[in-house]
Amino acid sequence: MGDNAPRSVFVVVDPERDRVLLKDYIQAFNPDFHGVTGGLLELQNLAYQLQAVFASDNDGVTHTSNIMLVNPDAEFVGYFSVPHRPEVMAQALGELM
Repeated sequence: MGDNAPRSVFVVVDPERDRVLLKDYIQAFNPDFHGVTGGLLELQNLAYQLQAVFASDNDGVTHTSNIMLVNPDAEFVGYFSVPHRPEVMAQALGELM
């Protein structure tokens, strides 16, 4: 697939707690995955653009479990909701590419 291959990016919405764990966590999924985070306003803006939600309290952070699809032009194109079924995701990605 080359440059057109899908890329997986984890967005950390609790950087104070998760930044240290991020690299190991992502490597457990796939060494080609990427991890990013930002300040609270940046994360809120991204969440809004992706129609996602997150909130924190004394028990930790709750967040959307959807897998977001963003095209190479950084435009939101859709999402996969729970349950994440690999066969459905593979078919949809194949149609988008």
